[in-house]
Amino acid sequence: ETDENHRYTYVSQKGPSTIRRSMAEVLGARRWDFVDRDVTVGADIKWVKHFQDLQSRRPFRDFEYRICIPGGRRQIMRVNGVPVHDPDGEFIGYRGTASDVTTEWRQREIIEALSQRSSAILGAAGEGIVGVDKNGNCTFINPAAAAVIGLSVEGAIGKDLHEIFRHRPIGEAECAGVDCPIQGTLSDGVARSLSGQGLHVSNGDLVAIDFTCSAMTEGDEVVGGVVVFRDVGEQHALQAQLMQVSKLATLGE
Repeated sequence: ETDENHRYTYVSQKGPSTIRRSMAEVLGARRWDFVDRDVTVGADIKWVKHFQDLQSRRPFRDFEYRICIPGGRRQIMRVNGVPVHDPDGEFIGYRGTASDVTTEWRQREIIEALSQRSSAILGAAGEGIVGVDKNGNCTFINPAAAAVIGLSVEGAIGKDLHEIFRHRPIGEAECAGVDCPIQGTLSDGVARSLSGQGLHVSNGDLVAIDFTCSAMTEGDEVVGGVVVFRDVGEQHALQAQLMQVSKLATLGE
């Protein structure tokens, strides 16, 4: 609890130990007295908004800020508060809760770093890579895949895979529904690899591809899939030319 000047008047017994301070150090202090020395609260947009809430005596929720605790270690706190008034309606301070969310922040930073690294890898990959959820809707697509299909990355996200990845064995009818190997992987979790497939792209062409579909799982549950494909049109054209050259050479003997 704080008074009308936002100085702590009551803190639970656990509170001071959370920030490695004594009760005497905490009582009478203000929240921003413990802020990390690298943060200028008067210039930090997040703190400016928080001060506006306090000045207007508005409730605040999930306000997160960094403090520096003895020993130089930094810690992230999350606080909530509601204004308190006396029986005459006079504002007398705030009552709320605080929690140490440092571990949560570190986990979040690790996830973001891994996500950025994964995005860089996906962006640099020469193969087309498409991710789908368990319902077959596109959740990510790398630039190589979008370029072959003829869509923007943003335009593909959220679409049913069969709208953007229409494929069929070359010389056969287009597959759909239960006959689709990708749908099969989403159903049973078994990876599938296919070659000699034709991919319908946005300009109407049929591009020769080979592709593999693998399941993404959480425990025993299939939660999505990843399709990796490569354009083998040039390879097929070269093979056809070699066959033609071989055939002509045979005729010439």
